[in-house]
Amino acid sequence: MSINRRLQALHFRSNFQTPKWDSTIREHEEMIEALENRDGKRMGEILRKHLLGKRDVVLAERTLSIVKPAPPVKRAQKNKSAKKRD
Repeated sequence: MSINRRLQALHFRSNFQTPKWDSTIREHEEMIEALENRDGKRMGEILRKHLLGKRDVVLAERTLSIVKPAPPVKRAQKNKSAKKRD
């Protein structure tokens, strides 16, 4: 799979959390407002914050998918049928 397709998949999956989705919507609304006001400085600040946040999410998801939990440790079972003593 190409890097672009992998990034799109990560981008899509990361927005399933409601608080993250709400934050993303607010950021995009701020981007539109900055564009309408022709405020390049503000747009740059918003994009930087947005993209760095996305980077952190992608790296966290990638790390979680690479690091697999260790299998559970099997403990020795106690012998319930103890031998009777004379």
